[in-house]
Amino acid sequence: MSIGQDFKEFLQFEADKHNLSKAEREPFVLALEGNDIAAIAEQLQVKDSAIRQRLSEVYQKFKIEGKGPVKLAKLRQLLLSQYQKHQAQNNTSISSPSINFGEDHDYARQDWGDAPDVTIFYGRTEELATLKQWIVKDKCRLVVILGMIGGIGKNTLSMQLAKQIQNDFECVIWRSLHYAPSIQELLVDLLYSLLHQEEINIPQDVSGQISLLIKYLSQHRCLLVLNDVETVLPSSQLARHYPKEYEGYGELLRRLGESNHNSCLVLTSREKPVEIADLVGEILPVRELHLSGFHLEDAKNFILPIKSFSFPDQILFQLLELYEGNPLALELAEKSIKKTFKGDWNNFLKRNESLIKHIVKEFLESFEKIYDLEENIIESLAVKTQAVSLADLQASLVFAIDLSELDASLNVLLQQSLIVQEDNAITAKFTLSNRVKKYITNQFIAKSLNQIGHQQYLEGDFISAKFSLVWSLRFNPDLAAAHYNVGSTYEKLQELERACFHYGIAKQYKTRAADAAINNLARLEIINGNSATAIDLLLPSLERVQNALVKYSLHKNIGWAYLQQNEYTHAQDHLSKAIELDSSCPDAYYLLAQVQEALGDKKSALILWEKGLKNDSRDKKPKKAPWRVPELDVWQSQAYQHLNSVGK
Repeated sequence: MSIGQDFKEFLQFEADKHNLSKAEREPFVLALEGNDIAAIAEQLQVKDSAIRQRLSEVYQKFKIEGKGPVKLAKLRQLLLSQYQKHQAQNNTSISSPSINFGEDHDYARQDWGDAPDVTIFYGRTEELATLKQWIVKDKCRLVVILGMIGGIGKNTLSMQLAKQIQNDFECVIWRSLHYAPSIQELLVDLLYSLLHQEEINIPQDVSGQISLLIKYLSQHRCLLVLNDVETVLPSSQLARHYPKEYEGYGELLRRLGESNHNSCLVLTSREKPVEIADLVGEILPVRELHLSGFHLEDAKNFILPIKSFSFPDQILFQLLELYEGNPLALELAEKSIKKTFKGDWNNFLKRNESLIKHIVKEFLESFEKIYDLEENIIESLAVKTQAVSLADLQASLVFAIDLSELDASLNVLLQQSLIVQEDNAITAKFTLSNRVKKYITNQFIAKSLNQIGHQQYLEGDFISAKFSLVWSLRFNPDLAAAHYNVGSTYEKLQELERACFHYGIAKQYKTRAADAAINNLARLEIINGNSATAIDLLLPSLERVQNALVKYSLHKNIGWAYLQQNEYTHAQDHLSKAIELDSSCPDAYYLLAQVQEALGDKKSALILWEKGLKNDSRDKKPKKAPWRVPELDVWQSQAYQHLNSVGK
């Protein structure tokens, strides 16, 4: 989309008015022209992360709220409205072609949002052909792609599908619901993207917004793709109760499934929305496709050649059985084998058994009456790739029991739907239920992705770390360590609202990650001048924390908060305790130096400034280390200033 000279001048005026820097102005204009993050980064020859950061600053300066693509839509609408007022005041035509956002045919018809790259796509040829038939030939108005286990390929398939059939539609919009936008956020975003330059009079109520959307979808043939729908579904599908901000999603899905419109909505989800359950049928305009994992031949033909895997058939078969053909789990296993275990398959499989048993213990903690024998049965079945007979199961248990006792425990587990018995076997065979298999697979992937993301964070690759950690939480939303790690990553990317959100979740768990999250939340409160809030957060944690590293940080931040309140005696006590716990970190020395200065003891302050600098030398602790907080550089600079002033 091109922008006229008059409007460019208006944008410069708005940029001046909102104090946009030169670095922020360029992506600001390019984004309004319809360029995506990658295109802007390539044009300006900087990293994608830098463009995201600059646009984030632009949104803040224009006071634009929201998530993802809705921010740009809101900014575009705001500027269009302001420009029209500006033109009216100057007696010029409101319909000046210089601001016609809808004129660019390609941009108006394709809004990919934060869609993933599907340059490499393998397998799923039958599924892709089926979906094309349903949407293009049969004119289905709603299609849902279901897969209970994350990483099975739902989102990638939906993206590849949209790319291949985009020319059959006037408009294509792709959105992820991973961050669970409210129903109004989503509807306003979709309407802005669809209507563009038309005069937009969006109703205030959700029903009216849905009606306006359906009206447009009836007049035009559009393809809407909504991924990760499970994030906005009720936590209990039986109860059918949506959280308040998501209540309208049920109405949206039901009406788009029932209304006789001219477009198609494609959903991906781990669970089927209850609103469309009664609408689905093989010859009806609402249909569902269930994705399963890859089989051995699929993996050998598609995954291995493209991903350059080198699994022996026996190992590959074991892993496919263990992870139910999940391609992401397979990829993570391969990376772990190569990087962590240096290609040692046997060592990996031993560690894998240990990890799976640990996951099983976590799973069974939620059951009140699970005895040692029943737990041992679950652990034994969890590391088997195929169903096993009663005799084989008895032989694999860690302690000897008779068959009658084993049979009684198996009946208990069968009643609880934790295991299943194969019906077609001549000899009775047992395996884990899909429910337990799903849990184990999701936990394995979540823990692996968390480890990978943490390593990427330590290497300073924050964009990759965010991707890995966000995916980790998609597999296990209750993994406290991943919430803490992604919070730290968002903090590095200056997305502080999201950082605080994940720290807030992590602090609810009774883990080391919870205490570290509380510490980081308190630190951000101190930076914002809320020292009393920080102290209230930190003091309860101090009483229970045993880890010396976390305890050091707690004392340091409590001391910092008291310093901010001019409570110098309390500040001195906590900072001195921090130094006792770890005398190699510079920040407690820097803060204690400030306390001594405030007390008038400049001699002691200079000694502390010098000790801080000594511990903060670049040779020992690189200035660009990922864990380094911004305030440390400020204190380092102050230390140099104080020591240089003495030299003069």
